Amino acid sequence: EMVREGPPAVVVDHRAEGLDCDSICVDNAAGAVAAMRHLLERTAGGEVAIISGTPGDAATEERLIGARQALREAGVAESAASVIPGNYFREGGEAAMLALLQRGRVPRGVFCMNDEMAVGALNVLQRAGRDVPGDVALVGFDDTVWAQSTRPPLTTVHVDTRRMGRLAMTLLWARMHDGAATPAATVIQPRLVVRGSA
Repeated sequence: EMVREGPPAVVVDHRAEGLDCDSICVDNAAGAVAAMRHLLERTAGGEVAIISGTPGDAATEERLIGARQALREAGVAESAASVIPGNYFREGGEAAMLALLQRGRVPRGVFCMNDEMAVGALNVLQRAGRDVPGDVALVGFDDTVWAQSTRPPLTTVHVDTRRMGRLAMTLLWARMHDGAATPAATVIQPRLVVRGSA
């Protein structure tokens, strides 16, 4: 409603289908493919799990699609990878990792759908005496400040948020000066950054 009735707008990190505004999104599926491929290589076919984001969220669904694609490409049944719901907060990562530990069979690798949950998962693993990445390889997503502040630093999917911000301002400026501009949908390609956790 705000976009429809308000001043010129650019929607960042969400698709704006059917709206007269520009949008800038991340290719979440491609990032998740890269993360899961790396995790599968590091675990050499060992059991993996996914700590997902908020159910129903577009980014969660897209990242699940990518993770499952990587599993299929590797010849691993999708059902072989546990999906534990999270919520994109550190506490959600902690709760999900505790649930995995309580099952008794800790996966060899865990893909967390964002860095904040990965930090929570890492905290739980370390408190339980598990070595990362020796016992459990851990991969996050977003490459936020969390990723380099942990020990070991997180392997994660880098999203160029600075570029997204600059592009948003450029598009907004153009829209303010050319209200008839055709809406543009820009998709930012993420990249895997390998650090110490996987």
